[in-house]
Amino acid sequence: MFDGQSAPYYKPLEFNFAENQYIREYYRLFGNIDKPVFATGNDISRFDYHYGYSLFAFDLTPDLCSGDQFNLIKSGNLDLALAFSQSLDSSIVVIIYMEYDNLVEINNNYEVSHDYKL
Repeated sequence: MFDGQSAPYYKPLEFNFAENQYIREYYRLFGNIDKPVFATGNDISRFDYHYGYSLFAFDLTPDLCSGDQFNLIKSGNLDLALAFSQSLDSSIVVIIYMEYDNLVEINNNYEVSHDYKL
């Protein structure tokens, strides 16, 4: 969720590894990192994905293009909610990696301004 609004182009991830119902999420991973599933170097097989190497990628850009084009800068809150069908026997690790645009401007007086903190 972004600022209390669910992204309209994302359905909740619902899968069941015990029933081998996870292929949609496996393919979504590669679609969202702009890498074909069968490309050399992705190194995550369907077997690996099922047995502990589950990664989830989301393209949260307004135009759903994770390329080099510039989108208007927005700020807000991003929420992550996890629900499991059974209680977990051990802890899990959640790693969040984000890429986002920043703006650096140099005016006619060569003064530099930016929208991030150093």
